[in-house]
Formats: sequence, C-alpha cells, structure tokens
Amino acid sequence: MDSEDSGTGSRFRVLVLHGGGIHGVSTAAYLADLEKHSGSEIREHFDLIVGTSTGGIVAVALSLGIPASEIEGLYREHGKDIFSRRVPFLPRRIAKYFGPLYGIEPLCKLLMEILGPDTELGEAKCPLCVPAINITTGRNVVFKTRHRAAYERDHELQMWRVAAATAAAPVYFPPVKIPDRGWFVDGGLWANAPIEVGIAEGRELGYSPDQIEVLSVGTGEKAFQRSGAPHQIFRNARHGIIGWGQDLVDLVMRSQSQRSQNLARYLLSEDQVVHVDFPLPNDTGGLDAVGEVDTLANRARTQAKKNSQVVRKRFFRTKTTDIG
Repeated sequence: MDSEDSGTGSRFRVLVLHGGGIHGVSTAAYLADLEKHSGSEIREHFDLIVGTSTGGIVAVALSLGIPASEIEGLYREHGKDIFSRRVPFLPRRIAKYFGPLYGIEPLCKLLMEILGPDTELGEAKCPLCVPAINITTGRNVVFKTRHRAAYERDHELQMWRVAAATAAAPVYFPPVKIPDRGWFVDGGLWANAPIEVGIAEGRELGYSPDQIEVLSVGTGEKAFQRSGAPHQIFRNARHGIIGWGQDLVDLVMRSQSQRSQNLARYLLSEDQVVHVDFPLPNDTGGLDAVGEVDTLANRARTQAKKNSQVVRKRFFRTKTTDIG
C-alpha cells in the first residue's frame, strides 16, 4: 500500500479466501498454480489478504512467504491427523452428541510447526484480516495486522492461535482460547466468504469503492439438499439440534458465502469482483472429507487451466510493498 491510513494508490487489491475445512486444499492448489506461472509470491500482488477458517490458515501462511504449493502439501500430508476422531470407536452419528468430532490439539501442533510457536501476527509481510467469533463476549471479531496506527492489540497475538481460532468450527472442533481475550470459534459462522470484510477495510483505509478490486477464491461448489418434510417415524426430530447435527454448520457457512457474494455485487460493480470456485460432484464430502483431497486439488487445477491466465493479467501486473 502507498499509505498507512489513506488510499493514495490507484487500486486497492484484496485477496479473499473462503472457509471450507479440508477443501482448503483446493484454494492452495489454485494459488499454487498462480505462483508457479507468475514466478512470484501471492502476497506480493495484494494490498490485503482476508481469510476465514481454512482460508484464514492459508492467508497467514501466505503472509509469511510460505509457498502455496507447500500449503497444499500440508493438507495432503496432515489432513488425517487434523481430522482424527476423538472417540473413534463410536459411530459418527452418535459421537457428535458427546462433543466435537475432532480434537483441536493436532491442528494447533501443526500450526505451531509451520508458523512458529512464537511468531506474532504483526510479523506478517502483508496486511491481514482474519474473522472469528469470541464466544466469551458473543461478538464477531476480525484479527488485524497493524496496517493502521489505530490497530494496537492484535499484532501481538501468536499467529498460530489466530489461525486455530478462525478454523475452530463448532461440532467439528472445540473452541480455541486466546489468553486475556477469551474463547473463539470459526469466523465462517458470520463471514465464511469475507468479501465485505475486505471491502470495508479498504474503505477504512481511505479508498473509494471504485478503487477496490477483489479476487475471491472459494473451496468448491456443490448442491445442498435436505428434506424439509417430517420423518415418517420420528416426525420433526430431524429438524432439532440432534437431527441437524453438523449439517447445520455446513448450511450456515454455505449461506454466509452466498450472502457475501450477493452483497459484494451491491457494494461494487460486477467487474470489480472476480470470483473463482470449483464445481464439485453432489456426493463430495464436507469439511472433513480427507479421503478426497486429490479430487479437490485436481478440480482446482482444472479451473486454473481455464482462467488463471486471466486472473494473473488482472491482479499480477504490479507488486505491493511489505508492511514491515
């Protein structure tokens, strides 16, 4: 960026990375193609990176200069460790009634290894915004690097805690504690496709709406179907908390993504937002479909062959400067 608190450049380019659990391998694979054919790092071409949930993990890793291809490899190599069942001997449908399906420790351990146990958010080499929810206070939050003088607190947080907090999807993982702040869960419950967060931040930095350009990268699209009729035997049981189970979280995040994309069309002109996503078969698994990482990554690469050249011409013509 050209200025800390005001928009003086001609464009403010935002990279938005959606949530989606293990489907983040798609995001990483697509971005890896962009890096490979541009010969540069993703972070060098955007004034701001905004990521939620798995997109938040990818965002903070990119901000440290970790190659997208390496991030893709982490999903492939450690997906089964991250989504390791807490109570493996219980059927999945039963286990979810006794707590989160997965423990948060393997994810936290991996994040500490790749990001560093003491690396602070302020050490990012590009501006970041990472949505989450503080369930201690009941408030939506956005963790931010110190790309404005007014942002005085978040830059001192350990980066791995921020990444874990934004990815702690209820039902799947337990909340993540950030000392002196409270307990946090997945920002995907309110900003799974945080396009409006990026637009709002650009406006806060002094850029006008016509200066903002957004590259939005999803984690795969498939149809969502669920019967609204009562169960023949258990009547309306399928529509209670137990009946919905993790489907409720998946639907909320899916709806948030659609809302954000629709809102972006009102806030900016259609040619200012480039949205990239990957069509998926309807039987593709959900956030924890670790057995489908190859399919997910291949779908992203297929999409990259179709449009990555256009995306590079649009967003990779110039480079930004590090905030450090």
